[in-house]
Amino acid sequence: MKTTLTILSITALLIFSACTSNMRISVLKPANVDIPKDVKRVVVLNNTLLSNKDKLTVLEGVLSGEQLYGDKNASQACVQALARTINTSNMYKAVQRGEKPLLGEDRSVNWELVQEICDKEECQLLVSLDFFDTNSGLGSTVLTGTNRVSGTAHFSIYYPAEKFILTDYVVTDTKATGSAAGTLNPLEMVNDALIKSQMLKDVGDAVGVKAGSQLVPTWIWVGRMYYTGGGRELRNAKRLIRSGNWDVAEQKLGMATAVKSQRRVGKAYYNLALCKEGQGDLSGAIQHAETAAIQYNNKNAPQYITVLKNRLADEARLEYQLTKEGEE
Repeated sequence: MKTTLTILSITALLIFSACTSNMRISVLKPANVDIPKDVKRVVVLNNTLLSNKDKLTVLEGVLSGEQLYGDKNASQACVQALARTINTSNMYKAVQRGEKPLLGEDRSVNWELVQEICDKEECQLLVSLDFFDTNSGLGSTVLTGTNRVSGTAHFSIYYPAEKFILTDYVVTDTKATGSAAGTLNPLEMVNDALIKSQMLKDVGDAVGVKAGSQLVPTWIWVGRMYYTGGGRELRNAKRLIRSGNWDVAEQKLGMATAVKSQRRVGKAYYNLALCKEGQGDLSGAIQHAETAAIQYNNKNAPQYITVLKNRLADEARLEYQLTKEGEE
């Protein structure tokens, strides 16, 4: 009996899976930091160089297995990627400058220096990379197989107009690499050094891009489930949904809301919600998803409603972030 029930359960799961599919759509994610409206230019400093100078001698690097200047090179790649991400957004212009000691011995901010730097670069905001550390585990041996390199960065954002630290935040990212094999052959180590150095730079770049997405809205890919089976109308609309042909798919699905099967109608309204999201009509998407959930007891709709409402809240924040000074 148990065997029969198990087979039936597996069969039901396969049938359900065959009636659904997944796709990705791109959405604009708001920045985590709300930048003041008057900001047009941002200056980025790599202040890790203040604390990391002379961190390792060549001998210490070999004995410890750390990459000589690895954190320095990774931190430079990090600020370059941060500035690039800001510039790519076309919302602000970012420029890079060398290190400056912004904090006194008592950890108080030297606002005169912050203002001086911003005035010189015609910037209204200053972003400082205060700390960068890599945890590679690469050692002083030659790479083979698989491994991972992680980088952690701490940033502070200074707004001199109000002598205010807008925020500080930590970003961590990891990239897959080769692993270390057990050898200390000097020639192999030298040949391997360039590869390891590039790995650390790649990690710095990844952290910088991620840090930049905290400051500017960023397009990201998100997954969405939709129904592909449950009647001719749903089957006919699936290719249109997959290709993002939202308007025609909406017309096809409208026919499916008139069938007798309550379950099929619920699926149709769920898919209609996805079409509305694809069209950019989040309020309409929520309305269709609520119809699927409340009137037709669609089990997937409540979770989708939460996703859509979160996106609607994001839209309000995006409107604020994308509105320039004087456009309100």
